[in-house]
Amino acid sequence: MELTIITGLSGAGKSSVAAVLEDLDCYCVDNMPVLMMPKFVELCLAAHGKYERVALVTDVRALESVNELFVTLDEIANLGCAYQILFIEAEVETIVRRYKETRRRHPIDSPGRSLEETVKTEIEMMVPVRERAHEIIDTTGLARNNLQLRLIKRYMEGNEHKALSVTIKSFGFKHGLPIEADLLFDVRFMPNPYYDLELREKSGLDGPVRDYVFGLESSN
Repeated sequence: MELTIITGLSGAGKSSVAAVLEDLDCYCVDNMPVLMMPKFVELCLAAHGKYERVALVTDVRALESVNELFVTLDEIANLGCAYQILFIEAEVETIVRRYKETRRRHPIDSPGRSLEETVKTEIEMMVPVRERAHEIIDTTGLARNNLQLRLIKRYMEGNEHKALSVTIKSFGFKHGLPIEADLLFDVRFMPNPYYDLELREKSGLDGPVRDYVFGLESSN
């Protein structure tokens, strides 16, 4: 089983990373209590391959101290399960802006301390975890599609064919546009084989129709 521990700074985008990994067929659990991790891993291992790729998200809200996380990781290793720590961070200004935009309260906020000071305090707390991380991702200015590409490269190496799915759909404008379309191509300028009486009852799966369409000069 491939186990990824997603941790890092609050507001840096750990949940967004988990969402991308979930789209890559990884079983993800957000805000997993640290003390529950070994038992959860044990259950996954007992499933005999049902959970091949698992990601657990944890942060300072689930920790009394970072040593608690290290003890838990040692327990997981003793179960015979290798793990990778993925540390998510962002610049202080970026995290402060994200919290102000969402009007959420920082998990270690305290009266009389500014949000900037709180974020800097968390950064200091998480230094030991960051030092043990196998990979660090800074989400400052990182668009979701770029984050997705980076995670695909990291976690889907050798399985890139699973990372992209393309659906090509033919439709009639009189029925309305397909609501899931990302790219739309209007080919009504091309001669329609429907108006050829010999081809009208055939479909695009038939050779004569394909020859008609691809034999047009405008289609090359």
